[in-house]
Amino acid sequence: MQTMKSILNRLGGVHNHEYIPTYADELLKDLLQRREHIGQGHNGIVYRLNIDGASMIAKVGFIESYEVETQRFACSIGWGLPVYAAHLNVNLGIELDTEICPHCGPDWRTDIFGPQYEREDLYCWCDKVKDVLLMPEAASVPKTAVSQDDEVLMYAAAKRIMDHAYKTMRHSPEIKTVMRYRGRYVFIDFGDPLFIETIFDE
Repeated sequence: MQTMKSILNRLGGVHNHEYIPTYADELLKDLLQRREHIGQGHNGIVYRLNIDGASMIAKVGFIESYEVETQRFACSIGWGLPVYAAHLNVNLGIELDTEICPHCGPDWRTDIFGPQYEREDLYCWCDKVKDVLLMPEAASVPKTAVSQDDEVLMYAAAKRIMDHAYKTMRHSPEIKTVMRYRGRYVFIDFGDPLFIETIFDE
């Protein structure tokens, strides 16, 4: 039986497969058979993976390399989750391709694009290679539980992350979700641009 440690020993790091199938494709497909859907966004789905009594999170869909690098920087200054592994351009097979696709996937996948889009209006993603980001699980934070002093610290940290991402990659990251990891606040999701002022919006 594979343990979390043995899996990450094989998958760890940041990899771009350049559309060439590798052993990691099969290992990731096997790993994702243990998936539990816990969330989603327009560009992909968030799964919890239960392995040998432990769990980690997999974000699966379309993930740009600059998003991964921004998360790694945020982690380095104490405001992001560790990147266990990031595999870009992998072939995950028809089952996951269909589930992630907003046109062909289950109703809950299509619903996030509504009400302005019906299923028939959405593009099919089934023939696109996908990306997988593995990281530890964090806990949700009710916005009402965040003090004003903590908000000030968060805005300062978010601005530092955004400035770094723009300076090094010309990327203006999305920073809108705050969670708790090992007793501290962390930001989740560094994808598409979004104004920093929306961090605490409902």
